[in-house]
Amino acid sequence: MKVLSDKAQNKVICVFLLIGSIGLVVYGVTHIFSSIEYKLSSDVRHVTAVVKDYQISVKTDEKGDEDVKYHAILSFEVDGKTYTGKDVFSRDISRGDEVTEKAYRALNGEYKLYTGDIGDNITSVMMIPAGIIISIFLIYEIFGKSKEKEQEEQ
Repeated sequence: MKVLSDKAQNKVICVFLLIGSIGLVVYGVTHIFSSIEYKLSSDVRHVTAVVKDYQISVKTDEKGDEDVKYHAILSFEVDGKTYTGKDVFSRDISRGDEVTEKAYRALNGEYKLYTGDIGDNITSVMMIPAGIIISIFLIYEIFGKSKEKEQEEQ
């Protein structure tokens, strides 16, 4: 028993993909904003951060070599106030390890960990136009084709 027709299923899939493509744009813009915020910061300092938690991701290339990344949640203190941030490490880390990180004062007065320059993460910049192009295509798929069919029926 089919709950939705094929056309309705396609529209549902397109809506979910549209949400994902908008997420690409938001991620790219957020990263660019953070990079600009870092450059405008009047207070950049090195801090000692403590690894609170981490997750390991392993990617294997076609040669069978493994690329292991440790996605860590860090806690650091600036002027007596504790902040949290994230970073990715290629070396083995454990909970409680201390690492030196670069932190900056954001526009709202809070401190954030430096995530890298725009040039370091060109992927983030490329996500914006990719997300926009995919969004335009999906909006056409969702709304444009139904209008064309309505016009053909008249």
